[in-house]
Amino acid sequence: MPARISSLRDLIHAMIVGAAVAIGCTSEPLPLAAQAGATIAVPVSGEGLQEQEIGYGGTLLAEVGRYDFQRGELEFHFASANPTHSFTKSPRIVTRAGPDPGSAAAFGSLFDVPGISQVLALVDIPSEAQPGPYTIQIRRCRRARPGGTCQPIAPDLPFSRPFTVLSGPGALNQEIALVGPNAYSTKEFLRELYPYPKIVFQVTNLPAATRAVITYPASRMTVQSVFEEQYGGSQSIVSWHDDATSGQIVVDIVDPTRRFTKFAIAFDLKAPPPGTDVQRLTLNDVQVISSASYDLNGAPLAANVTKFTIR
Repeated sequence: MPARISSLRDLIHAMIVGAAVAIGCTSEPLPLAAQAGATIAVPVSGEGLQEQEIGYGGTLLAEVGRYDFQRGELEFHFASANPTHSFTKSPRIVTRAGPDPGSAAAFGSLFDVPGISQVLALVDIPSEAQPGPYTIQIRRCRRARPGGTCQPIAPDLPFSRPFTVLSGPGALNQEIALVGPNAYSTKEFLRELYPYPKIVFQVTNLPAATRAVITYPASRMTVQSVFEEQYGGSQSIVSWHDDATSGQIVVDIVDPTRRFTKFAIAFDLKAPPPGTDVQRLTLNDVQVISSASYDLNGAPLAANVTKFTIR
């Protein structure tokens, strides 16, 4: 029986199943039918396609004044044969689900493939939605300032899936989730799943150790973390020091297996001054001012650290 995702257990289960289903190339909403007032998990395709960035903004972030200014937001349009029944919803949250670190997919060759993790959106079906068949379509939009209108971005994501709203009300939402003996706000937990935008750097010649000094516009962004995401962080040790005053970060990576070729800086754009629009980050805003790499014996190695992409 379709039910509302009302606890962390249900949420995590939906994400695991959603990732497995979506990676299997079906990308169907879960469940395929639900009562009005229920929450569904929608695996989203399109990450990494040219001009089809996925936005990770959502209503839970907006409630506390947070927005994905860099990548934007998704809007889920439920189209009905009866136009008066059609409706559009912003997701509660958009996140990514990936393999467990102890699985073969995490430490094996599969994790070399970009996008092995799956984008998942949690979408509430309005309690007033009319029963019947719908087609889910995904549109894209972006805000220029906090609380501003989300302006459409073309093209829409290549997504069109059937969905049915069933008769009867969905279960009430549970705002407090129990994890062991502790109680947590479901909203706060979901906000913690927001994936910050990332500046990805590429390292050549498979070094055993690399140091890179990178500058960024400190007046427009804050650094959240630095990590090697290619193997889920299982192949290397990453340390970093951020000087937020000067906008300079020093990254050190040690990888005795000599397998990593990319690392990422997770960042957040600062809200712009009142009355002005936010400036999205581009690769031209970030510079690698120096780098040094070494082989397993500690000898200098000719290798380059270069900007790769922002996503």
